Amino acid sequence: MIAPAVGAAAPVADASAITDPTLFGNAVVQEIALIPQVFGLQLAFWITVVLALTWLARTATAASVRVVWRFGLDHDRRMARIVPVARAVIGCIGAVTMLRPVFNQLPVLTTLTAMVTALLASIALPGLVQSAAAGLSLAVRARYREGDQIEIAGYRGGIRQLGLVRTQLRVEDGSMVWLPNSMLDREAVKVDRSTGAAPVRIRFEMRTSERDAVLDALRRAVMMLPFRRSGSLPRIRPATDDEREWTVEVQTWAIRELDIVRRSLRRTVDSVLANHRGQR
Repeated sequence: MIAPAVGAAAPVADASAITDPTLFGNAVVQEIALIPQVFGLQLAFWITVVLALTWLARTATAASVRVVWRFGLDHDRRMARIVPVARAVIGCIGAVTMLRPVFNQLPVLTTLTAMVTALLASIALPGLVQSAAAGLSLAVRARYREGDQIEIAGYRGGIRQLGLVRTQLRVEDGSMVWLPNSMLDREAVKVDRSTGAAPVRIRFEMRTSERDAVLDALRRAVMMLPFRRSGSLPRIRPATDDEREWTVEVQTWAIRELDIVRRSLRRTVDSVLANHRGQR
């Protein structure tokens, strides 16, 4: 992709002028005068195109890895470690490409702005910088993978997405929690290697007199659930001492669609209970 030639003016100085106090002032003044020529419709179109291509590339990177997993390849999900790094690299390339026309015309102001922005970010957002550094460290060491069940600082759930700065965790009640990567790198984390599976459980009520018949029918129905991970068995156990409330748990391969799995499991349980009570 070729960067547009923004404006007719040539750059008044190169980035080395920022190190020379004599040239620095003149370069800044001259580049300020060029700003109206640089920032126009042509630059706006260029930035829009680069942003769109960058977003598509980042999305395609994550999607391609999930396609590989869906075909049963990369069973250990080692490719998950490259996704946050690849997305970060693509984002950096996109940012550099997007700003290249501005740097070509305003090298001193662009360099100065980048330095000031980096300094302010390190001062005002130290947590963000620490989380990004921790995200790179976690990706290189591959401590966690998508689908892993983890427990940290009172949160327990499955990793849904590994990001460079934050990690998305789906907790047991179905809600989403975004944890800063600095927490994952700092706190003690209990990891359950689930090989791409996640538990889904629901509660239901059952009378003692219908227990045996319902449990047998429920086991058969849950075994036929299309979301159940192959080789796993449903777990049905009492949730209260009087055995009026029970829980049924199934391991699912659809770690990114737990709400759908939960609703499907609920419909299955309700159907079994309704059929049994309708026959009596």
